[in-house]
Amino acid sequence: MLVLKFGGTSVADEGAMRQVAEIVATHGGEPDGIVVVLSATSGTTTQLLNIAQLAGSGQAFQEALDNVLARHLHLAQTLVGSTSCIDELCNDCHNYAQAVSELGEWNEATLDGMACFGELLSSTILHQFLCSIGLNSHLVDARSLIATNDDAQHAVVDIDRTTQNCLQSLRSAASLGRINVTQGFIARGYSGRTTTLGRGGSDYSAAIIGACLGAREIQIYTDVSGVYTADPRLVESAHPIAELSFSEMREMASYGAKVLHPDTIIPAVHASIPVRVLNTFRPADSGTLISNSVRAEPNIRSVSLVRDIVVISGHASIAHHLLVHAVLRSRIVYTQQSVNSSMICLHGAVDDDVHHVLQHALTGEAVEQHRACLVVVAGLSTQDLPGIVPVIDALKTQKGRPYLVPLSQHCIGCIVDAEYAESAVIAIHSCITRRQDPA
Repeated sequence: MLVLKFGGTSVADEGAMRQVAEIVATHGGEPDGIVVVLSATSGTTTQLLNIAQLAGSGQAFQEALDNVLARHLHLAQTLVGSTSCIDELCNDCHNYAQAVSELGEWNEATLDGMACFGELLSSTILHQFLCSIGLNSHLVDARSLIATNDDAQHAVVDIDRTTQNCLQSLRSAASLGRINVTQGFIARGYSGRTTTLGRGGSDYSAAIIGACLGAREIQIYTDVSGVYTADPRLVESAHPIAELSFSEMREMASYGAKVLHPDTIIPAVHASIPVRVLNTFRPADSGTLISNSVRAEPNIRSVSLVRDIVVISGHASIAHHLLVHAVLRSRIVYTQQSVNSSMICLHGAVDDDVHHVLQHALTGEAVEQHRACLVVVAGLSTQDLPGIVPVIDALKTQKGRPYLVPLSQHCIGCIVDAEYAESAVIAIHSCITRRQDPA
């Protein structure tokens, strides 16, 4: 069995939906069938959450809601030739928003109830389209599969109940050529209320379902061909990385890689199920394979750029005050301390929280602050001197006060003035080509 997850850009419009159908159709010979996990169409979840907030705050919401529903009605009409498959869902969505408006308030549970319509609409349209082109598609409500507690917006999955549900609903009905279409992101709490799984929820849904069913592989389809060696919009020579270990993916994501958040695929990793990141619009590309069987090697894997870094340096007590502040601690990307001094790199602006902490930390010593960026080199450690030397050589050609710092077991960083950061990324990325192709 395969689990295929398609993100919002993969179902954004008629052309994207047709491309998804083509990919699904190529897996007709998969033993035990496939499970297709769908996100809401691109931008829909954000729009639905805004509509719920407008309705609950007594503000006008009808035009925004009409636009969302009209988009999906057009999609259904274009692909299926009729809107009847989603007419009831559209009415339910409208009635829900109206009820929130009449109640005159909204909360996190309200947002969950509204957000679910995005996935329900996209999955229903795809299911009906697959049926219309002769495929053996079955629509399964994810809320009958994924069981959670009742925490709104970021519910905790009950793995035992979820496994039982998946085995009963999907494995028992598995057959050659069967396509089970379901939703990502949404689930059902103990009370029977709709819940959602938070950031990366659709990837998480796919990983959970794949782990429960013992799938041979989970394929995450996006609009890029895997995890790249650098942002291809910035570095023309950037290319997809063929294989990554889970630990490498985790560290890369912690410092700027945005294709896939590794925490969302933990269930698959624990079940030793490989995860492959693929491109919906270039399905022949091999993408990136992430698994436990890939061994992390001391070699430059990628170069990423973390913008909006504030470097704060001064007395040693400053670091202490920032580290004990829970909100600010989560924003710290690097600290360097000695008996008398400290340097801290924070992600984000110097806001009121930072000013408040610094005021309490001042000890008569000067405090210096300046804006910078962090260039992260994944795949190197401070112990890999042969690997670091070419990075240092590349930085010698750069302006912007570049300063190398150790970040983690497999990552080093370079703090550099913001205006020179992109140039530093390009220069360091050239080291990847030189190390991978010595000739």
